[in-house]
Amino acid sequence: TENSETVVLRATTVDAQIVTKTDSGEGVITDNDVFSVSSTVSDDDDANENTNINLTNITHTGAIDPIASSQSIELVGEATLTSNGLAVQYDTYANNTLQAYTIDGVTRVEIFTIVVSSDNLSYEFTQLAGLDHSTNHETNESTVIMANFTALVMDGTTQVTDSTFSISITDDAPTVTGSLSITTANDGDELIEGFLTNATVSNDVTSVSWDISSLPELVFAGHDVEYSQADGVLTGSANGDAVFRISIDIDSLNDDLNPGYTFELLNIAGSIGTVELVETYTEVTGGNVGELNLGFGGFIIDNMSAVSAANGATATVNTNNSWIGVDGNWFDVGDELDMKFIDINGDDAQIKGLSITVEGKGSDSAAYEVNWSVDAIDINGNAITYNGVYTGAGNGDVIFEIPLVNDAIYFTDVSFSAPQLYGVNNKDETVEVSNSFRISIGGVTSNVYIDDIDLGFNYTLTDADADTASGVVNVSLVADDATLTAVVIDGMIQGLNYQASSGISGITDENGGFSYTAGDTVTFMLGNIVIGKIDMDNVSDNQVFLQDLAGVDRGDVNDEYVENMAVLLQSLDADGDAYNGIVITEAMRDAFSDDDFDLATISEQDLVAIIEETGHVALSEDAAMEHVQDMLELHAGLDTSEFDERVLDEELVGYDGVLVGGEGIDTFVWLSEDDGSGAEPATDHITDFELDNDFLDLSDLLNGETGGTLDEYLDFSFDVAGNTTIAIHASGESSPISQMIVLDGVNLEQEYIAEAGSNTEEQIINGLLGEDEGGPLIIDFPELEEAPPEVI
Repeated sequence: TENSETVVLRATTVDAQIVTKTDSGEGVITDNDVFSVSSTVSDDDDANENTNINLTNITHTGAIDPIASSQSIELVGEATLTSNGLAVQYDTYANNTLQAYTIDGVTRVEIFTIVVSSDNLSYEFTQLAGLDHSTNHETNESTVIMANFTALVMDGTTQVTDSTFSISITDDAPTVTGSLSITTANDGDELIEGFLTNATVSNDVTSVSWDISSLPELVFAGHDVEYSQADGVLTGSANGDAVFRISIDIDSLNDDLNPGYTFELLNIAGSIGTVELVETYTEVTGGNVGELNLGFGGFIIDNMSAVSAANGATATVNTNNSWIGVDGNWFDVGDELDMKFIDINGDDAQIKGLSITVEGKGSDSAAYEVNWSVDAIDINGNAITYNGVYTGAGNGDVIFEIPLVNDAIYFTDVSFSAPQLYGVNNKDETVEVSNSFRISIGGVTSNVYIDDIDLGFNYTLTDADADTASGVVNVSLVADDATLTAVVIDGMIQGLNYQASSGISGITDENGGFSYTAGDTVTFMLGNIVIGKIDMDNVSDNQVFLQDLAGVDRGDVNDEYVENMAVLLQSLDADGDAYNGIVITEAMRDAFSDDDFDLATISEQDLVAIIEETGHVALSEDAAMEHVQDMLELHAGLDTSEFDERVLDEELVGYDGVLVGGEGIDTFVWLSEDDGSGAEPATDHITDFELDNDFLDLSDLLNGETGGTLDEYLDFSFDVAGNTTIAIHASGESSPISQMIVLDGVNLEQEYIAEAGSNTEEQIINGLLGEDEGGPLIIDFPELEEAPPEVI
């Protein structure tokens, strides 16, 4: 892009190469080209990646028409943009950068940048935070922002031309793609938390609201649960005591913008149980006897006793087609029926409503009167008594209710009686008249603490642009008396994930404890790795040992699956001391979240490598299984004699031949009676010896050796093929060589000699012995004698 320019034109006439005439004049070249900058698009959602240091930025580019090399470009930002309700402001930097930001007090938030390339031929737009979008009320969707910017072409301080370009910015919005289901014991002490992976929040501020309209009536300690919510937290409280809290925390997000959630059960929740039809009660005991028990809905028992005018406390409670009477089919004057409601555990029931059907005896005009009295508990926990009267006439069925009054929250006992009634005869004299009726229970409403409770917590995520997404967290509270507990032991194992087939799940506690219900199969996991599973019907002592998970006898200390479990769990223990309990940290669970191997079949070599990748040192199988046996003796009471004899993974006894170990840890053993003689020493070739996995056991072959004298027993030589030959003097250097061991393909000189020079054999011996006698060479180390030589 250039300015209009004035030029001088000269015309020259030439004749036979001789200039005969020259003329000149001035002209103007007008700059009438149009400078333009192309538009582009963006998305508020880009800010997720662009503010995550672990992800590559998402940018959008546009083209710029060429300008003169002496010119530059300045950018002017859209003045009407806002982010989270704050006006977007701009800074312009010398490197052709327009920086958009907001200020809230002293807090500056970067919103986006537009950077012009060094050759002025393009620009790059990078979004760092969400912008506010208006809502299309017809579709209830956010509109696309058309942000307009101006590119000024400057020649020094003079503006030459300009061009307007736009960036279309699409709104992000919260999304919910499914529901979360939680199953936990209704024991009043549960904390479950994680990330709501089926929901994402938008970049602008998102609020959480809860819809309680579909929640059932809940109670605690006889009090109704009331709900309150603030800042994404819904709390259910009864008489000031919190029963549960459920929250969605939009400030606690993972990299996928899934908000954190927490469900906390602080007290045992109860529900409301109602039996509405008289036919639904069960006659537990009684019928024309001194005591009658009726069961309602499996959660309430009505224990009835009677007193009558005729028989006093020996009166009977009579039933006939669901009708109840005293000393017969009817109540008569002086009769009283006492009802005591208890739950199935024998505790006082908490009755919130009782419906009574009454039928009078006699003519249509015969009056009757039912006196009733209740023993109740009021809102302050005080025992109170109140009473009432129902008056009727005739022999039709009539229903009346026993209400909650005087701040009563429930009642436990009700009594019904037939008082003496009086009338006036035809002589206007007051006389006693009969008062006969019978009753039936039309319905019972009670607080119930033994049933499972299903709660559907409906929530809505709303962002600053009023975009919404709704979902539900389904919580199943399993009645505590239906929940059983057990422990998983190799030492108490804390931190394993478990999942019961009934839906109960969690993490084993500090005692190795987990919950389940009768008939459950429980699966234990470390991240994505199945440790094992067990049918809890096969567990009789509430203890689960590694052998139980492997399906072998508890005395089996050689099972490969058990060995793998023991090595893995003990090696990952947080403090490295499984005898004070095994603690698997969250970091370890996360470390195995993407792994996929079968612990029952994996080789020990592969398992050791996996453990060492976590930064832990893998225990030997022998050490791990010794601990397993100790735990069974301690917790299951097994005696040493009840265990199988411990066998190493593989022992190959050498005597003048070729030895092949195969996969896994191999121990090559030489016995004193199997070596050769000085004239004809035995020679064994090992074709696949691995220094990191396998062992040479010379403890029986060598006589009187110590770590400090091994150079008198062993001579080493090496050939050009990379093999090592160990010549063995079974009784020291004064004895002849009776055994030769050839390690095919293993050059101990290259493995253990740090630098050429003296003490070659000492360096090899030190390497074979290893630190703390943990190397591939096994000898007899006499107690309290000289330790293995120091590594030189």
